[in-house]
Parts: sequence; structure tokens; C-alpha cells
Amino acid sequence: METEEEELGEESPNEEDGEQNGSAEHVVFGRAQILEMEFANPDEACRFYEQYSRAKGFAMRQGKKLKNRKGEIVRYTYLCNREGFRDRKWLEMQDRKREHKVVTRCGCQAEMKIKQKAESNNWYVSRFVDEHNHDLLPAKFVSYLPAYRKISDVDRAHMESLRQVGISIPKIYESIAAQAGVLT
Repeated sequence: METEEEELGEESPNEEDGEQNGSAEHVVFGRAQILEMEFANPDEACRFYEQYSRAKGFAMRQGKKLKNRKGEIVRYTYLCNREGFRDRKWLEMQDRKREHKVVTRCGCQAEMKIKQKAESNNWYVSRFVDEHNHDLLPAKFVSYLPAYRKISDVDRAHMESLRQVGISIPKIYESIAAQAGVLT
């Protein structure tokens, strides 16, 4: 098995709002190190895999959850967003009212599974596959992936207040873009 080294940027406080800080610290993780990781809860594992996927150049999504007989979740799967294939019925639908969505799934096998330890209630990485069958994005384009396009609560409230006073949506967009420094 390869011990391919990966870089993972630590999340800055502003990244939750969709902003990125260019001064992120980089930590190197190999496959073996990830398989040894433990997390206090599934949310912590999800945040880790999201940061990892951003650093690598792909988007992640949550896959299936496995429950025990008591109904408690004992396994989570986090996947590359291009895992699997679109159902055939959506590809072959004849009487469409809308144009079909772009097919983004390509059967990628990248995933991270976590299981709960019975004795400590911690979560450990039980399976980690980092083999993608598609190109990964350069860091400068990752923020354009739909999973990472987020509008902060402050910007959302500002947009809503502008809309309530009668400003058109294109003008609101132009204003927000100018504040973010996108338009010059």
C-alpha cells in the first residue's frame, strides 16, 4: 500500500462563512496516519474530511449510515461527491419538464468510513480510500464547487434588507461582489 503524503489546511475562523484565509497552516497526512485517527464525534470526522477534500481538490458528501439493532448509528461513510452513478431512470426520462442536470458522477471510489468504538464511544477511521478516477481541482478553483459555495449569514441578511427596500437582484449581486473585491 502506498503512503502518499497529503496536505491539509487548517480551517480559519472565516472559512465557515465561505471566506478563505490565505495564511492557512498546512499539516501533512499520509494514508496510514489517517487510518490511525480517532474522533470524539461524527461531526468532528466530517469536518476533518471536508478540510481534507478541500486541500486535495474535490468535494465530499455524506454517504450511508449504518445502525445497530438498538437504532443507534454505528458507522458513517463520507464520500467523494462524484462517487457512484446517476440512476438510469433520470437519464432516460422522456417527458421532461426541465432540462436534465449535468451528469457529475463517475464512479469514484474515494471514501472514509468511521465506526464507533464500543468501550470508549470514540469514532475511528475503519476504511480510507484516496484513489480518484477523475481529475482533482487546483486549490484556487475548489471554492467554486457547489458544496463549498456558501453565503455568510451576514451577507444573506444584508441582501434581504436591500431586497426589502426595492433594490433589484442584479444590483444587490453587484454590491455584494464589489464589497468582496470581485468587481473592480
